[in-house]
Amino acid sequence: MAEKTQDVARDLLNIIPRVTRMINAELKQKSLRQKTPILSPAHYSILDMLSEYSYTQHELAEKQAVTPPSMSHSIEGLVERGWIRRTRVPHDRRVVVLELTDAGQQALEEANACVAEIIDPLSTAECDQVLAGLSVLRNLFSQANEIE
Repeated sequence: MAEKTQDVARDLLNIIPRVTRMINAELKQKSLRQKTPILSPAHYSILDMLSEYSYTQHELAEKQAVTPPSMSHSIEGLVERGWIRRTRVPHDRRVVVLELTDAGQQALEEANACVAEIIDPLSTAECDQVLAGLSVLRNLFSQANEIE
């Protein structure tokens, strides 16, 4: 493996947990100030997916690469917070799809605003660099998920 890829691997393994911890801390602080439920990055991902399309619990578990019981636990918490709702499909009452509620959309928007505050000090050029790097990572890891 090339030295450059080793450097990238080391940086990724160092920065991703830091980013996650900082975002979690900021979301928690905002939640405490506003006395609202905390939106975790894992839950953010679920709500973001549901903002684009309705999924069954099984489909979400597959897309998130988690076990159905794990997804069930997450879904239950999101339903309790009022961020998603379960809806039966009219043509097949056995099928239940999950949909984002207005409160869920608001939670997504608030999380986006919170993270935007963190990265606000970046210049336009730095934002462009971050977006380019994230695009590379998104493509790389999307391809890796398709291989599995």
